[in-house]
Amino acid sequence: MKKYYKIKENKIMCNHCKDVIQSLFVHDFKYCRCKSVYVDGGCLYLRRGYINDSSDYKELSVLEEANMNDYNIYGESDEFDCFIS
Repeated sequence: MKKYYKIKENKIMCNHCKDVIQSLFVHDFKYCRCKSVYVDGGCLYLRRGYINDSSDYKELSVLEEANMNDYNIYGESDEFDCFIS
């Protein structure tokens, strides 16, 4: 069975300048101080960017396993949640 996760926190740490950057909402695009990495997506999606490769950052996002039985066929609940699989 496929597992789904809610994005609780969307953040990374730059391995160059050590900034911790967090995207709080969709299109909340944030660069670190040295512009080596960026984060985007809020709780809707995890988007990363980097100058060299993915070793430029450390992943710090917090995910929570979602119980899809609590949602209707459209993925809706009483609260706004976003999922990744």
